[in-house]
Amino acid sequence: MDKTKELNSQNIQETILVPFSILYKNEKRLKNADIVAAITGNKDVNIKIIEEIQLTDKEDVRKVKIDEESLFDTIYTETYADVVTYCKTHIDGWKQNKCFHKHMREIKKIDELHKARFLDPNNERSSKKDFYSKSVYRKLRELYDN
Repeated sequence: MDKTKELNSQNIQETILVPFSILYKNEKRLKNADIVAAITGNKDVNIKIIEEIQLTDKEDVRKVKIDEESLFDTIYTETYADVVTYCKTHIDGWKQNKCFHKHMREIKKIDELHKARFLDPNNERSSKKDFYSKSVYRKLRELYDN
């Protein structure tokens, strides 16, 4: 906090990132904890931690290993049916016509928005299902506003 105040006094408005690690222990053994979190059996509590990432082919960025299961559980979560439902309710005058299919072909070319999941990952000719990231909705709005 002191360093942030010092930087702000010099008109530097940069974000300061502080690394931390998590250690799971019995709470009766905790000393000098900055944050204490509890795990509860209450099924009504729904806590979700979201860390955004951006896929890139740059060599000088931090490397993250992602397995295919987590990729489709966290990033590419939207199905074609979800996209159609969104368009029906959020885009005025939307129709599932040639224009929509043209936009979807453009979206499928963008790796950050689309990923195909193959039944046999080693065979590109196998059956597949298309999945989209939530950013697809922003892109569709841009395409329909232009």
